[in-house]
Amino acid sequence: MVFRCGRDYTIRDVIDAAYFRGELKPCWEELLRGVEAEREANASELEADDEAIASAAEGFRYERDLITAEETEHWLEERGLTLEDFSDYFARAYWRKTLNAKAPAEPIAVYSASPELRDLLTAELFFSGELDRIARELSWQVAARMREGEL
Repeated sequence: MVFRCGRDYTIRDVIDAAYFRGELKPCWEELLRGVEAEREANASELEADDEAIASAAEGFRYERDLITAEETEHWLEERGLTLEDFSDYFARAYWRKTLNAKAPAEPIAVYSASPELRDLLTAELFFSGELDRIARELSWQVAARMREGEL
C-alpha cells in the first residue's frame, strides 16, 4: 500500500493513474533508453566504469540518509526491491548517459511490454524519485475529491 484515503492505493494504482494522466511517458522513455544502452554495451562487450557507478549509488544513498548497508537493504525491502535492482538501475543510468542511447526504433507501449520490463519501470520510478511524486499528486487528487464528496 502506498497511501490510504477511503481505500488502500497500491503501487499499481499510482502507476496506472500516472499512465492515464500521461505522466509516465518521460520515465518510460528514459527506461527504454537505458535498456537499449545496456543492450548496446553488452553487444559491444564494453566495460563499465565501476567507480562512476559506485559513486552514483553512494550519492543516492547519502541523499536519502541511507548511510549503512543495513539501512539501504531496509529501504529496498520496504519497496519490494533487491540489491540487484539497485545495482542494475545505476548500471542502466551509466550506460544511458555514457552511450547517449536513443529509445528503440519500435516504441513499446507500457501495457504491451513484458512483465519484466514493467517491473523495471516500477524500480526505475522508485529509484528516480518519480514514484513519490506521482503518488503525492494522486493522493492530493483523491483527498480533494473525497472532500468534495465525489468519492
